[in-house]
Formats: sequence, C-alpha cells, structure tokens
Amino acid sequence: MLTLAEAVAIAKRAAAELPAPAVHTVAMRDALHRVLARNVFAPRDVPGFACSAMDGYAVRHSDFANAQGVCLPEDGVTLAGAVGHTTLLPGTCRRITTGAPVPEGADTVVMHERTRRVVDPDGKVRIGFAGTPEAGANVRGASDDFTAGRRVLAAGTRLDAIDVAAAVALGQRGVEVRGPVTAAVLATGDELLHAGSLWQSGLRYDSNGPMLEGLLADHAVDTVDRAHVRDDVPSLRQALALRCAAHRVVIVTGGVSAGEADHVPDVCAALGEILFWKLR
Repeated sequence: MLTLAEAVAIAKRAAAELPAPAVHTVAMRDALHRVLARNVFAPRDVPGFACSAMDGYAVRHSDFANAQGVCLPEDGVTLAGAVGHTTLLPGTCRRITTGAPVPEGADTVVMHERTRRVVDPDGKVRIGFAGTPEAGANVRGASDDFTAGRRVLAAGTRLDAIDVAAAVALGQRGVEVRGPVTAAVLATGDELLHAGSLWQSGLRYDSNGPMLEGLLADHAVDTVDRAHVRDDVPSLRQALALRCAAHRVVIVTGGVSAGEADHVPDVCAALGEILFWKLR
C-alpha cells in the first residue's frame, strides 16, 4: 500500500493537470488567504522618502566635525505626515518625530534622549548634544522597505496578513487572485445523525462533516455544499455525480473500506478514475 507522502505526490500531479481556477481582482480587505495569480512589484521606492526612525533632532553631521559639546538653535519641528520639502540650514537643528520626512540638508537624527535644552542668558533656547552622532544615524532611506521594481509578492502565494500589509504599503487597492475554489463534503452512512438530533443507541453524530468544512475554510476554500448520503448505490451515485459537476473538490467520508455497505470505491470507479485507494 502507498505511504501518505506517495499519495500526496499522486494527488498533486493530478491537480496540476486541472485547468487553473479563474482569475479575478479582489479588494485588499478580501485578499486574506487567497492565492495570488500575478506577481506584485513595487511601483516606486517605499517609503519613498528619507524619514526619521526616532523622535529626536534632525541635524547636519558636518556641524559636529571637530567639535565637542555642540549646541544648535532649533529652527522648528517636522511631524509625521508633513508634506513638501524644507531645508535645514547649516548650524541649526530641527525637532522631528518618528516617521517624519528628514528635511533637505539633514543627514542624521539624534534621538531625543541624547539631547538637552540649553537656555542662554539672553533667553534663547538651543539644543545640546551628548557626543558626536554617527553619520546617517536613525535615518531610514527612501527604499528601506522596497526598491522600485522589486517583486514583493510572487504568483502562487497564499496571502497572509503580512502579505496583505505589504501590498497595501505599495499602494495596491486590490490584487488578482485565483478562485475561489468551491468544495462539497459528503458524509456517508446510515448510522449518522445531524448535530442536535435525538440520539439513539447504534447511531452516531456526523462530526467529520463540520470538521472538514472548518479545515477547508482555514485554507480559503468556500465549502458551499455539505450533505449526508445514505448507504445505497443510487443515492450515492446521484449525489457524487451532481457535486463533481458543480465543484472543483468533492470530499467523501465513510463507505470506502471492504464491507457490504462500502459502496464509494465502486461508485467512484464508475464515475471516473481511481488513482489510489488504500494507504499504509
């Protein structure tokens, strides 16, 4: 008999021969767990501008050359969300918040904890800096997240929450995905009861059906059809034929061994081809 790994390999080869599911576009809020149909590339550098990685002060590193205990006048503040370009003049500093664009001329950000406010006798306020900062410190480059033209998401990816966030960061309103795949789950057996039905000795509740439906949902498969079929050949043949015509995946549970009421193998052989049956 086959091992599980061998059976999975057979199933994958067979699935690869099926026509690919249709491609359509979904909004990003509906893209979670869907399978991407087209590569997604960065249309530009992201974030697209040099920005501060810290709350602190934007400075020109050249102002610290050969100097100790530098104090610089503050020329204003740049907050996250600021648009437009302003220039930081030599010999000045600017208060800046995390994510804010670094002003033209500035090349370094000194974190707030390494500064102090100094009040001169005439009342003017300057910012004192502890030591000499490393050039370029705490500045995120314009392409720190993604470089323009980079493939960010590959076709065939099942999108998780991080993938969705990355696509949104690129400015995507939606993505092209495959499917959705629809499935049917058929639970067979005269012994099965629906959940909540009155229990009788000799019968058991159908727990496989809801379990399989939940597992399929975890893999972004829309289970649109779950049914119970009794152990007789005409009913089973009709149920299988209808659902094989309507769905890409049909899962049958029960009735597959060698007992007198195990009709699934014969019905499947009559409707199509059995690639494998028993597993080790």
